[in-house]
Amino acid sequence: MLINRPMLVSAGSLALVFTACGGERNGAQMELDTGTVAEHSLESCVGKADLTKCGDPVGPFEEGDCEFDNACSLVGSQTWRKIIYVCMSGLCQDWSNYSEETCGSRDTDGIQCADNVCSEYCDQETYSHQCDNRANLVRSCHDKFCSSGSCEPDWSTQTKTTIAVNADECDRNTDYADCYVGCGVSTVGTCLNGQCYCDGLP
Repeated sequence: MLINRPMLVSAGSLALVFTACGGERNGAQMELDTGTVAEHSLESCVGKADLTKCGDPVGPFEEGDCEFDNACSLVGSQTWRKIIYVCMSGLCQDWSNYSEETCGSRDTDGIQCADNVCSEYCDQETYSHQCDNRANLVRSCHDKFCSSGSCEPDWSTQTKTTIAVNADECDRNTDYADCYVGCGVSTVGTCLNGQCYCDGLP
């Protein structure tokens, strides 16, 4: 990815300060953080096609810190920037070329990555059977820990909370849905009014 930059370019400890370098401009000043100044030679772009190289690249330089996607990520990524010089419209201009590389390999197993993660109320477990139209308002909660780079639930920390019995919030319509409660292994029944009928509807 190439991104055009203004004529004043900074990159952490390095700053490039120069004026337009087309025509007969021979060079630009490179000011380092040590206080020394070195000459960076740039070529004339007169008569040259766009994107023709007109100077040696500078860098790459670190652009920001090593960043991890989440608490469990095993490796991070870091952006690097290289300054290149190419001809554009008869002028030698600086462009920044960005790339990403992996960094910071680490072990995250056992790190807690979430606490008290709860399911939705009225999940399937809160109904007593397939045809049940009403359920207890219950949800389960647990903590999560990192394992092999992923945030995984630790079911040993699970707790369940019952808020109400036969709560209106959990009402559902199961009429004419398939059911198997009390019907045997190979028989499929039909739900109606909260009951499973194995031998046909009344």
